Amino acid sequence: MTSIELGRRPAAKAGTMCQARLAGGSELHHIEMGRGPAVVFMHGGMGDCRSWGHQLHSFACECRAVAYSRRLHSPNRNRIPAVHPSLHEEAGDLETLLKVLHTGPAHLVATSYGALVALAFALRFPLQVRSLVLAEPPLHHWACATLRGKRLLGQFMGRCWTPARRAFDEGNDDEALRLLTDGMWGRPVYDSMPLARRQIASRNIAAMRLLVRGADTLPDLPRDAVAALKMPALLVQGACTSELHRRGLEELAAVLPNARRTVIENAGHACAAENPIAFDAAVLSFLRAL
Repeated sequence: MTSIELGRRPAAKAGTMCQARLAGGSELHHIEMGRGPAVVFMHGGMGDCRSWGHQLHSFACECRAVAYSRRLHSPNRNRIPAVHPSLHEEAGDLETLLKVLHTGPAHLVATSYGALVALAFALRFPLQVRSLVLAEPPLHHWACATLRGKRLLGQFMGRCWTPARRAFDEGNDDEALRLLTDGMWGRPVYDSMPLARRQIASRNIAAMRLLVRGADTLPDLPRDAVAALKMPALLVQGACTSELHRRGLEELAAVLPNARRTVIENAGHACAAENPIAFDAAVLSFLRAL
């Protein structure tokens, strides 16, 4: 494993797991492949940098593809705080990482909670973002713009979030993951998921535990600020996603000025993992057209 200190960037073998040590002492593991314009992959709440293996190989032929693990995710060994890091803090982590890697402005490809972080980063550092690809950011507060959306969020909280918090409190982590996964997909999927994906979720349990135990359901972002973003954006959803996620994405599409949408067939909330060939094709087509 290669260790990279702030301000230094030694050469690393393509596809090698690297460890960037930031000024505050935190470490962010990442995997990098290819050369060209930087495309940074940002995982969701149950993922880490190893969630993007298919994308790294697909994009490396045309881009400098970088997948990193956010602060609380495997294999980082950062101190577990009392509360989940804010979107502001996680955006700051990414800003420092891009400086360490000397990427310059980057294309951000992000899924689920990582897409919220990407949006927060774009709001803080718009000149560092060449484009955004956002796959189902959980803008659940935005879905509440309609009465139907409010009902869907209430059902999500009652059937998923609150029972998962109780399961975490009782030390039943596997049940919490089952509740969260089935709730986010809108149907029972956890028990039929490939073992490898369930193992990824299990090794990132600390992050989800903190998020679910937080005072807020999920962080919110100001619509007026998002509406001022100018970079091109691709909004991605799985054809089999839940109505709650679909409505949140519809609200974002109505606000984000330079956005277009695409649907990934035969996929749900984790469309990059469930149908990676179609996901990669859609994102590469978007990037080539910029």
